[in-house]
Amino acid sequence: NDASTVNGDVIEVGNGTYNENVSIIKSVTVQGVSTAAIIKAPYNNGNDNAVVIGTDNVTLKNLTITRNYGTTVEEWYASTVNQGVNFNSRSNVRLEGLLITGNRNGIYCANSPNATIINCTIEANRTGIQFTHNVSGLIMTNNIVRNNFTHGIVFNLDTAPITATNIKVQNNSITGNWYSQLNFQRNAHPSNVADFTGASFGCNWYGIANPALNPISAGEPGYAVQAPSQFTGTNPNLANRYIVGTQAIAIPFSPALEDGTDTKADTGFQPVGNTCTPVINPTRNTYFATIQAAINDASTLAGDTLTLSSGVYNEQVLVNKSVVIKGIGATKPEISFTGVPALASTKLTTFEVTVPDVTIEGLKFKVDLTKLGSAILARGANLS
Repeated sequence: NDASTVNGDVIEVGNGTYNENVSIIKSVTVQGVSTAAIIKAPYNNGNDNAVVIGTDNVTLKNLTITRNYGTTVEEWYASTVNQGVNFNSRSNVRLEGLLITGNRNGIYCANSPNATIINCTIEANRTGIQFTHNVSGLIMTNNIVRNNFTHGIVFNLDTAPITATNIKVQNNSITGNWYSQLNFQRNAHPSNVADFTGASFGCNWYGIANPALNPISAGEPGYAVQAPSQFTGTNPNLANRYIVGTQAIAIPFSPALEDGTDTKADTGFQPVGNTCTPVINPTRNTYFATIQAAINDASTLAGDTLTLSSGVYNEQVLVNKSVVIKGIGATKPEISFTGVPALASTKLTTFEVTVPDVTIEGLKFKVDLTKLGSAILARGANLS
């Protein structure tokens, strides 16, 4: 609030615990020396938020954000401190390197386009992150969202229809949340719809290589039945509760990461490289983790094009459909097989082509001559 603080300033916060509610009404950066700089909202002082962002172009960085919710059941019920970070009708908010824990909602983002959430850990809240209204242009990458009592990430259509065009929710670890990892909630207002045009939820880790999608309205226990400080635990319906909600079926969340290893544990979530190299059939709007899976899929038909993004594909491939296999991106996809040869024909090649009218373009083949004799072998009748 100081009069000398103006838009564009950087406010550095030293390590220690600050027992206060913070309201940011200037376009500034508030950054901690480390996450040992803790903003802890006092118990039941009439303010609903640990941090409320009241203007555009604000950055929060390298802070821990939590609250005091009392020590008894009665104090838990009475606590009015709901959100760790709350921003409504703001644009260009950036949250980076935060630890957000012990809140009712870790982050509540409403009607706030072009937000960025990066390298944050959102854990042990009632709900991790809740989005509603217009959140178009959201970029959410390299975050850890784990062990929250209800859901990891909620797109709440019960509040209002959602506009989420061109959002990118990618390369996050979303695991161990009780009732779902990713929830498209539409219980009270089934007529509300969301616009996810241009959205991508690919390359996230949900705790399993092939997460289940359950297009039902997910439930959760009421606030009153949650014991004080009960934020983590064991998911009661994990097999059905990875990606849920009646609108989930329309969301392009595939392919998912196949490996949840964090290569840089002190800075958000940095996944192992090349564990999510998508193969896309744009004609059928289908996504695959491997080239062979794309060819084998029943929806892939002769004449389709399969696009491969940059990365290393460690596989032998039987091309038995007349398709185009095309590399895209600045760097050519590399086909480099290092396993034990296992084509049914026993042919020692990377690509075995057995049908006519196949096109292979824009790929780089790296052949281990101790295992294989060729990059591409075309064999069969009517091949030229």
